[in-house]
Amino acid sequence: MAKLFENTNKTCSIIKDCDFCTEMTKIEKKLSEYVTRGYFETFDGNKMEYEFYKVARPMANLVISHGFTEFMEKYQEMVWYFVNMGYNVFLLSHRGHGDSYRIFDDYQLTHIDSFYDYVEDFTCFIDKIFLPNMDPDIPNYMFSHSMGGSIIALYLSKHHDIFSKAIFSAPMVCPITAGLPRILTKFFAMKEIRKSGPQSPFKYSTPFTATPPIDPDPCLSRERFVYHLDKRINNCKYQNSVPTNTWLYESVNLQPKVYKCAGKITANCLLLLAETDTVVRTKPQHAFFKRLPNAKMVTLKNTRHSVLTLRSDIFESYMNEVFAFLS
Repeated sequence: MAKLFENTNKTCSIIKDCDFCTEMTKIEKKLSEYVTRGYFETFDGNKMEYEFYKVARPMANLVISHGFTEFMEKYQEMVWYFVNMGYNVFLLSHRGHGDSYRIFDDYQLTHIDSFYDYVEDFTCFIDKIFLPNMDPDIPNYMFSHSMGGSIIALYLSKHHDIFSKAIFSAPMVCPITAGLPRILTKFFAMKEIRKSGPQSPFKYSTPFTATPPIDPDPCLSRERFVYHLDKRINNCKYQNSVPTNTWLYESVNLQPKVYKCAGKITANCLLLLAETDTVVRTKPQHAFFKRLPNAKMVTLKNTRHSVLTLRSDIFESYMNEVFAFLS
């Protein structure tokens, strides 16, 4: 039996940058008392990790789908806000991330044979972990970021009766690949697959480093950036940074698939776009939005792709959009 978090169902204040490390240490200790962790077997017999948090007075069940190179622990701050506001929260580590199944001993490499493997894993997670443990008779929502958005888009296009609302934060409809057009990148990735193999690292990728340059953008929080970087330094399973040739091919081949599935999504959707996004392309996100039957789109000023490292006052505006949509 999961231990229930005693939620306040009140406004939860965003942690200030100057207090971030101290407060997050306290929050992580508190959340560790209420987390349920484990592994489930996915469609091909491999193990995937998950965790969930249940509250005493739930107003909704919420699933979080993280982005490329991210990990569940990175979302501890957001989990804290959600549980305090009365949401049961469910997370998983996508294939090749965290402690979920991966084919390499080198934790920096991320590989998939097909993007639909992510979707099948996610479907197993919903069926085996979320549905048996959620609270019935309350709404079910989704929150996704970047790559996680494409995963839930493909999922929601086929499953219409479980989730009523979905948030797409900077969804990876099409990644930015060194300024090259999508079709050219797709051709180049295919060439690399034939030349060096589908599981070989994409040769122009940047490996993980413990001393990356800190972005001087005043919209970003140095404290949040360093905090999450320390997590990656201290856990090699969080050091995803290099896609394989097939991962790159599958990601740039995703755009028409996401467009095609958009019209089949019946959930009420919110798209949160970053004003300055250097990771995913903006125009494909707009095109995805126009194809959704029920959607609202907000472009957030002074934001970058990685919202979890935004300055606290900007992140507060971001979370206000999230809670306004869900409430």
